[in-house]
Amino acid sequence: MSETVAVGALRPGDVLLYQGTGWLARLIRFFDGTDFNHAGLCLGDGSVAEALAQGVIRQGVEPSIAGRVKVLVRRLKQDVPSLDPVVGRGLQVVDEGHRYAYEQLLLLAFLGLTRKLKATPILRTLLRKTLDRAAAVASGIIGAGKEPMICSEFVYRCYDEALPEAADVYSLEVNAFPRGAPPAGRRAAAAATVRGKGVHPDSLLAWRLAAGPASPRQRGLRAAGPPTPPSEDELAELAERYLAEARGEGFRARTPRVADADLAASIDSFALSLQPKGRGRLPEPLAREVAVRDLLATAPDFVTPGDLLHTESLFSVAELDLSGASPRRRGGARRSRRAGR
Repeated sequence: MSETVAVGALRPGDVLLYQGTGWLARLIRFFDGTDFNHAGLCLGDGSVAEALAQGVIRQGVEPSIAGRVKVLVRRLKQDVPSLDPVVGRGLQVVDEGHRYAYEQLLLLAFLGLTRKLKATPILRTLLRKTLDRAAAVASGIIGAGKEPMICSEFVYRCYDEALPEAADVYSLEVNAFPRGAPPAGRRAAAAATVRGKGVHPDSLLAWRLAAGPASPRQRGLRAAGPPTPPSEDELAELAERYLAEARGEGFRARTPRVADADLAASIDSFALSLQPKGRGRLPEPLAREVAVRDLLATAPDFVTPGDLLHTESLFSVAELDLSGASPRRRGGARRSRRAGR
């Protein structure tokens, strides 16, 4: 494998995995256990399709890689005559771009729910605040008549839906967690229901399922209305503290206590925020349980950048040569850093 690959040597269908610099990008990478927090699909003719805040768009490679620390190029291992079906599906989704919206916070929320995370004193606070803000973001997306489309899910779907067959030469094999022995203790029953390829049996979502139906206190919290979402600065501060604690660096600041009922209520609020607005209204607590079960079924569908890095259906070509990018672009604008690029 060559040391780097030139932008001009990219092929249609190549998968690009990006490493950004902001707190959100770093936290996504830590939760996902990889070096990458974003993904895009090469279309050929120097353009890339990717899911960004404004939707699924097509843009040039140069603006796509602006502000990135590194970009890894991955390519389909299976020998096929053409990647045209994959690129064609990507262009179809681009044409439907008005249907979709993307916010990296949703990817972070799903990772926080489905991964086994390193426990630190501030983790529960970080997870609750992340879910509260993600619920507000998801409500805005769905309320505007759009569907959430996570960046790596977009790339995965371009391959998976390239041909009408359920499984074909383009489909990527993704399995985030090998099936091991079921955990013992009170979480065993919940873990037995976790069948998705991206839900860890020791994850927050598995814990919520083990907790059972919502308690009267949780129902009261929901009846009082969703919590006020935290600001980006507050989340950034919590993220920096968590990453420092995970590295073994202590903090003298007092750690707030997050009760199980409060954390479960935030999970439920996030799950409810993803429910289709046209669905018939269900009484509490049934609506919560339905939403959480739907979340269990939905979460594995959101393929992460780490899944695209580890799938054996792709092989790594090399890192993209970023030497030709302008210093201003390589450094990244302040807005890009704050957005977690």
